[in-house]
Amino acid sequence: MKILDFVFDFGKPSFNGTGGLCRVRTYVAKDSKPVTFLTELDKNDGQSVTNAVEFIIDKLILDRGFNEHVFIEHYERDNDILFHDTFDMVFIENKKPKWNQLSKIEVENLIGKDDFTDLKNDRSSKNERILKQADSIRFKRNPWIDSPYQKSNSFIQRKLSIEKQMKSKNDLIKLIESKCIEQDLLAFLKQDLSFFGEVYSNPEDEYIVFSEFPIENGSKDKNGSIDFVVFTGRSRMDVILIEIKGANFNLFNQNGYCQPHADISKAHQQIRDRLHVAYYENMSSFRKQCHIFRNEAENGKSSFKNYLVGAEGKLQVDPNKEIKIRTVIIGGRTQDDQKESLERHKFERSHTIPITLESWDTWIRKLKREN
Repeated sequence: MKILDFVFDFGKPSFNGTGGLCRVRTYVAKDSKPVTFLTELDKNDGQSVTNAVEFIIDKLILDRGFNEHVFIEHYERDNDILFHDTFDMVFIENKKPKWNQLSKIEVENLIGKDDFTDLKNDRSSKNERILKQADSIRFKRNPWIDSPYQKSNSFIQRKLSIEKQMKSKNDLIKLIESKCIEQDLLAFLKQDLSFFGEVYSNPEDEYIVFSEFPIENGSKDKNGSIDFVVFTGRSRMDVILIEIKGANFNLFNQNGYCQPHADISKAHQQIRDRLHVAYYENMSSFRKQCHIFRNEAENGKSSFKNYLVGAEGKLQVDPNKEIKIRTVIIGGRTQDDQKESLERHKFERSHTIPITLESWDTWIRKLKREN
């Protein structure tokens, strides 16, 4: 027979510990000691039952008079088909716990078949009374425990400032659907660099976006540049080079050969020429220059006419570690999404320098803003 069933607030096991809670269920079988199950809860906000078990038992004995109880540590493994709960009898010797694993048959023999069925069917994660008790304890400790992490005031200020300048996703879609040329898209996107931070930043809001990023093309072109570049990442900085083309052509020619449009091939060659300098001629110099640009932008001293620092501000990257270069080409329109997806992957895999190919249709789907 079950005589007790409640959520136990076992508090802090030590001065520096974290409060915690568990479910306590006590069953009494005929002519036997009470058997108390200490069940771990998903809503436990502190140490696990395993890590605090000696403290929990001691507190139950001192505060609740559980002197002659048999204690069983219990973990529910919710599964709609199989019953995978674990049970371990706990002994305290010299103030240290010892565990003895029990089979389901052994537990059933301890408390009886009917009570074992009750234990098996009464899942803590679905018991509204237990969930409410757990929440009551948690909210008394911290009324904000389930609230989103509170960002700093400076983050919120920067985020609001970026949002105020954001262009509409719908306006971009209208521009693309008008079959606009490359120059029109460049002009629009330069007004809102957060489009690229939104798609490529990882972690979210940790990015710097530049337009007209200078990368020399050897002796042929000392004034070469990439349309847009995104700095993001943690520890090792990701440098994402982005070339865009117009929306006034199909991504792949519809002549049966599925070759990329000439403008896409041109963009690929532009990126390849620029990256030849970074990859093969002086990667160390390119990495150092990227971090100089990053540091200047983070401190508001950039020589770039057009750049945007994400809401998190400074990137948590190590200037002494290698950078990871990624390249993206965006251009043209999709006609057959499934077929072209395969062709895009073929295109991407066929080049030594990795390139991600997007049509404007596939790229728009990656935007997070609603309109």
